[in-house]
Amino acid sequence: MKAFRIVAVLLLLLASLPAEARTITLGILPAPEALPLFVAVREGLFAEHGLVVALAPYASSLERDSALQEGRLDGFAGDMVDTLLLIQAGREMEREAGRSGTSLKIVATISASRAGQRLFGLVTSPRLKGLSAKDLPRHSVGIAQSTSMGYLLELMEARNGLGAGALRTIDITGMPVQLRMLMSGEIDTALLPEPLLTQAERKGGTVLLTDENLDIPQTVLCLKAPLAADPAFLAPFLHAYGEAVERIRANPEKYRPLMAQSCGIPEELSQTFPVFVPPLPALPSQEQLLPVQQWMLKRGLLHTQLRYEGLTAGP
Repeated sequence: MKAFRIVAVLLLLLASLPAEARTITLGILPAPEALPLFVAVREGLFAEHGLVVALAPYASSLERDSALQEGRLDGFAGDMVDTLLLIQAGREMEREAGRSGTSLKIVATISASRAGQRLFGLVTSPRLKGLSAKDLPRHSVGIAQSTSMGYLLELMEARNGLGAGALRTIDITGMPVQLRMLMSGEIDTALLPEPLLTQAERKGGTVLLTDENLDIPQTVLCLKAPLAADPAFLAPFLHAYGEAVERIRANPEKYRPLMAQSCGIPEELSQTFPVFVPPLPALPSQEQLLPVQQWMLKRGLLHTQLRYEGLTAGP
């Protein structure tokens, strides 16, 4: 699988570091927003700060989450809904099973919606030529409903004046399945992440709505609570990550080959898909975390609202 050709990149520079240094392993999915982590590993930025960081790629969030709960990961990059579920599960495990070290903290936002860089979008089937946003009510959309996609869909509907529930949702697990059903006309629309969104567009779909006007954090970086609370680790870790971000922002095209190799970009898009330009690392605000928690509480995904101070690594 193309996404797994990154193994050689992930272990660069580890042999040259002190033998006593502990390897910190982060679980990631092959997606554009993982690019700064790959840059930090490949260009030795973590190593320059005395850290040994390895990236463990997973084909799905289910596989990544299982590895985290089995204790094989020290942190991960994930969407807001997955992240809050994992934080809740870690706390419950500590409380009920007496297992320490399973709590997690958000340490930085690594992707956020902004104008000019779409990360998600609602795209039509090629069989529905000429459909516009105002025509969407009562058409079907394929999504995994109790995930970040369900949250994004409601935000997009509201922001574009459609009203919650305007689209008729069909619960479909797995992005490749959604894309296949969209192309065959079994569903009218699908809410897809990049680069699947661009693939669907190239195959004749029309992108009607995107996340560009939502002004929300999309993907965050989390660490086990002991690491997040250790300034001797967290400060150099974030500094190295920030250096990687600045290098990409200064010269995005330099990192096109690495993004194509490591971030799940199909070969046919490797020369044209926009290089992901990440935000400077910062914590999501309390105001940004509240709406997603409220959405999850309404659907029974969260048992109780989580305090901001308990979610984030702060002073």
